[in-house]
Amino acid sequence: MIEQYKEEAKEGCDHAGRVYETVAYAVSEAMDVPKYLVRGRMIQIGYWQAQGALNYIQTSPASGRYIVPFMFSRESCPTTAHTFFISPKDSFKLYEANADYRTRIDTGNYVYVEGHICLNDPAYVIQTPLGPRMSDWANRHVDECCLRFENVYEVDENYEFHLNFINSDEEYNRHYIDFVAQGKDLTLKEITELQSSVIASLPCKPGEALKALMKMSGDVSQEKLAELTLMSRGAVRNWMNEEYTFRPETAIRIIIGLHLPPWLSKRFLDICGVTCQYHGLHLIYRNILDCHYFTEKCELRPKAILN
Repeated sequence: MIEQYKEEAKEGCDHAGRVYETVAYAVSEAMDVPKYLVRGRMIQIGYWQAQGALNYIQTSPASGRYIVPFMFSRESCPTTAHTFFISPKDSFKLYEANADYRTRIDTGNYVYVEGHICLNDPAYVIQTPLGPRMSDWANRHVDECCLRFENVYEVDENYEFHLNFINSDEEYNRHYIDFVAQGKDLTLKEITELQSSVIASLPCKPGEALKALMKMSGDVSQEKLAELTLMSRGAVRNWMNEEYTFRPETAIRIIIGLHLPPWLSKRFLDICGVTCQYHGLHLIYRNILDCHYFTEKCELRPKAILN
């Protein structure tokens, strides 16, 4: 449904934020569900630009409004860990608590406008009888003229997961699909087809499969793989040998080094004839493969993990 309404919305909308707001309204009406749930679901399944749609400002205890949809580059705000939107209440709290933010605001170089802290420049902010408004260009490029905020989640002892709800970590999801999506705005069907194609293309011999994975990971050389896995070049050369028998520790060391997503790492383990058990050290391996594969600079270094 999202794809269907998205194609229809493109004809009358000038940027992605407006497109996804139109889509959210259409799906909400068709499915008889709240708009904010549709927006959340779109973001959850990979439509990152939907973060620019349906951002709600509480103007009083009894009322509020949606701000004008906006757009930003994927590199500037890749996940829900960051946002260009902030409510007046949160902005005031941050002003009181954060000295750096307070200093920036006190310079007069920034102004609160439509849920953003925008550079106070006529190129970006237009004064109207109803108050300041962002220019069309600024609205399409908020990452170039507005402050970006990081969402910090604090532990709530009363918080718990409930059955019948899907819980999601957006950073995990982004890395999970990006191995094949490469930053493109793809549908779930397209992503699944690409994943299936990659899995089907892997050779059935471990050494050959490893070579293919090294190429997929950015043409990683043997020397680079030795560096990533904290092993010698001789060890890496042995891995390429068709007669080499992979131990679980070795296969997992490679998976961590190449940052392979779970759907691909499990296929590599199958090819290597490696099975992780459900007890002892193997449970730690499973946790690493499922939860830590995407870490850019993993604190759990391979030697510390596997020795």
